[in-house]
Amino acid sequence: MLDTPDQSAKLSVFGANGVVLLPQSQQTSSWQGTLPSTQDYYFRITGDGSTQDFTLNVNIPARIQFSSGQTETTLSGQTVGGYSVLYVAYAFAGQQMDVTINTSPDVAGLTIWGFSDGEPYARAQNGVTNFSMKLPSTQDYIIQVVPAGGSVVDYKVIVSIK
Repeated sequence: MLDTPDQSAKLSVFGANGVVLLPQSQQTSSWQGTLPSTQDYYFRITGDGSTQDFTLNVNIPARIQFSSGQTETTLSGQTVGGYSVLYVAYAFAGQQMDVTINTSPDVAGLTIWGFSDGEPYARAQNGVTNFSMKLPSTQDYIIQVVPAGGSVVDYKVIVSIK
C-alpha cells in the first residue's frame, strides 16, 4: 500500500525476471497477491511531478507449517516497533479454525481475513483475542497480531485447523 498526502502517486510491482504483477497503467496505490517465484521484486512509485513524502507498506506473512500429523501449533514472537505481525495458513472449506492469543484485548488482538475473498472474519479493534469458526471457503487465511497503541508486545498465538 502506498500513501501520499494528496494520493497522486501510483504503484507498480514487477519481478527481476520482468514479469509485471501490477502494471503502472492500472493507476492504483495498492496491490495484494501471491508472489509467483523466488526472486527480487521491485516497487516503482510514480507521481505527478511534484516532490512529496510517501509511505510504502509491504507486508509478507510468515507461512504457518504444522508438524507432520499435527493440527495445532504455537507461534511465539514480539511485535517490532509496535507494528503488526502477519501469518498465513491454508485451509479447506468446512475445516474448523481456532486461534487464541495470550493477551488481553488492551494489549493486543487478532485480525483474521480471507486472502482470496478479502472477507474480514475477526478484527483486533473489536477486542478479539479468541477466534473460532467453521471456514466458509478453501483459501489462505491471514492471521494478524495487532498490538494496541503501537506498543511492543511479547505474544503466543495458538492456531488449530481441523
